[in-house]
Amino acid sequence: GSMSGLVAGGTTPTASYSSTATSASNVGDYSINANLTADTNYSVSVVAGQLTVTKATLTATANDASKVFGTTNPALSVSLVGFVNGDTASTTAGLTASTANSTATTSTPVGTSAITVAAGTANNYNMTTVDGVLTITSAPVIVPVVIPEVQAEVPVNPFNNTVQRTTIRETMVITCLKGDTSGDLLPCSGSPSAPLTMPNIVVTKLEL
Repeated sequence: GSMSGLVAGGTTPTASYSSTATSASNVGDYSINANLTADTNYSVSVVAGQLTVTKATLTATANDASKVFGTTNPALSVSLVGFVNGDTASTTAGLTASTANSTATTSTPVGTSAITVAAGTANNYNMTTVDGVLTITSAPVIVPVVIPEVQAEVPVNPFNNTVQRTTIRETMVITCLKGDTSGDLLPCSGSPSAPLTMPNIVVTKLEL
């Protein structure tokens, strides 16, 4: 504060100041009161001052996200930073939600797209925004691997129907049906019927 009307050589009055405002006071104007202690040579009058509490800054930031090309956008979210006096998103007076949005669609190509923020409001805060990034990655290409139908001539012992190397043989035709290689085995059948063990078939390379 300041004082006026002092006389040279006189005793300077002692002043103290107070206000009802605290660190938790809402935005607005508050009186600053003065208390003067002066000797009897002065007639004291006090003019109150004004304390103005302005809004703090609250930043709404869009959280980064990702998706695969051809899919719909994931749920987009916003983080709030800058609360004071123990405020939270659930306790801040007059807080309305900030929302994240993206113009990306299922046909948006691989790359990045901005996630923008529509800021909410709050009684005691000014809202600022920070955009996020939606990363769109390539969709996987699924190529079904199918083994074509094959036939094999296998030597068979006609006496016990077991496969072996022998000079007495007949021909058995084994047919392996079309199928995938997920289990490395193919369904096979033969004629005439005989026990037959075949090694697993493993696909080591696929040429596209």
